[in-house]
Parts: sequence; C-alpha cells; structure tokens
Amino acid sequence: MRKVVISGMIGNGLEWYDYALYGHMAAIISKLFFPSDDPFTSLIATFGVFAAGFAMRPIGAILFGYVGDRYGRKTSLAFSILLMAIPTAAIGLLPTYAQIGIWAPILLTVIRLLQGLSLGGEFSGSITFMVEHAPPDKRGIIGSAAVVSLVAGMLLGSLMATIFAKALSPEDFESWGWRVPFLLASSSVWWDSISATIPTKARISNMPKTTGTYRKAPCVNPSATIGNPCCWPSAFI
Repeated sequence: MRKVVISGMIGNGLEWYDYALYGHMAAIISKLFFPSDDPFTSLIATFGVFAAGFAMRPIGAILFGYVGDRYGRKTSLAFSILLMAIPTAAIGLLPTYAQIGIWAPILLTVIRLLQGLSLGGEFSGSITFMVEHAPPDKRGIIGSAAVVSLVAGMLLGSLMATIFAKALSPEDFESWGWRVPFLLASSSVWWDSISATIPTKARISNMPKTTGTYRKAPCVNPSATIGNPCCWPSAFI
C-alpha cells in the first residue's frame, strides 16, 4: 500500500510541478519562443499556450479513463506519466525561435497540448489507483493524498525556479539555467513510471469479479457506472 501511495503522489506531484515551472518561466519563455517588440504581447502568447493545455484535460480524462477500464489502472497511470515525462524533457531541450523560427512556438504548443492530455488522465487516474488499493476504512485519507501531492508539486516547482534564478546570473539563467528544472523533473517521472508498474492487488476493482457484475469497459455504459466508485466524472476535476 505504501508503494502505491508514494507512486501515485510522485507522479501527480511532478505533473503539477511542471505546470508551476512553466508559469514561473513564462517571462523567459515569452522572450525565447514568442519574440516581439511588445513584451506584453509575447507574454499573452505564452500564457495562451499554457491555457491550451488545460483545454486538453477533458479529452485526456476520457482517453485514460477508457484505458484504465479496458487495460487496468496501472497501465493507464504509467502511460499518462510517460506522456508527461517526454514532453517535459522536450521543453528543456527545445530550440528557441532564434534557432528554428516559427517551429519553436509550434512545437511548444504541441508539447503543452500533450501535457494537458496527460494531466487530464493522470490526476484522476492517480486518485482512482490509490483508492482502489486502499483498505475500506482509509479510502478517504489515501485518496486525499493526490490533492496533497498537487499542492506539493506546485510548491516544489516554485521553489526550484527560485533557487536556479538566485543561484545563477541573469544571463546564465536566461541562456540555459531555466531548462535544468524541466530536465530534472523528467528524470524523476521516468522513475515513477517504473514504480507505477509494481504488481499490486486492487481491493475495489476485484469486487465486481466476485459478485458477477464485472464488465470489461464499465464506463462505456453510463448506467452501469452508477454506484461505481471509479466513475469518469472524477476525471474532470
């Protein structure tokens, strides 16, 4: 149970860590990927890409909700974490507008869309994954760990951005220092994707098999999910 909780919290926390990093690095990203004579216009474009990621969350919720029902929560969780790991590393390695022109903001937008897709499935997936494996008398407290990791991830992202900004000169930070926190996050998410595949025995997901009400894809039929603690609506949180 401890491995399940730690795995879910690390995966969820690091996904929100990345969102916090992007927000803190927005001023630098606007200069490097959306150069303009008007800094305000560049900043608006940067936050517009940030918002586009949130628009993908409902789609990610549906996609990974289906994968979780069809192939298992661990598979869905591990896949969503990997889908965040690769784009996170890509941000740290992405060439700037001065190097590849218009392709820089295009690729950044694609990356943010993939991250939004991943977050839509990972956040609700981590809650479901932990609650399914929790004892009946601890499902509430264990499920709340996902929300705790959300806040912790955002605080950690803010802290890392501040540390690198203070430790490096402004020139070094704008040149290469801002990339390091993204690369560090990706290495940690890769570890969590491995730990998420640790074999565990779910308590809730095995109950329908013993009662004769098991469905391969219960959420395909909405009426079949009423009373099911792992329904899709939680995915839209």
